[in-house]
Amino acid sequence: MNKFAAAVALVAGLAFQTSYAGLTSTYPVSVSQYGANGPVKGARNSNNNKEFIGCAVMGNTYASSTTYVACSAQDAAGKAFYCSKYNPAYQLIQAALAVSESSSMIINSDGAGTCTYIYVANYSLFL
Repeated sequence: MNKFAAAVALVAGLAFQTSYAGLTSTYPVSVSQYGANGPVKGARNSNNNKEFIGCAVMGNTYASSTTYVACSAQDAAGKAFYCSKYNPAYQLIQAALAVSESSSMIINSDGAGTCTYIYVANYSLFL
């Protein structure tokens, strides 16, 4: 009986695993006054020529403001979001550097347009 139960569990596990093979998730970029979210590749492959989302990081040894992070996004309606931060916390730099084509992002700012939060999730389902 234990062998039968193990075989059933194995078959169920394989069926569950393969039912999600190749799973993709796309949703549009969403922009609000103090934030934006969406997938990088989903924005690139959207049916419009307006959506985008991403971040840039700059490092400089010749100026007092040695690092800079800027993030921007635009939704399908053309509503745009932008934030930036000179000499940001290390965590913001690392998050901005983690953005790739498999990323889904959440970006937030304060009322002055300073980036306060960058969340990056990299999963194959966003490819």
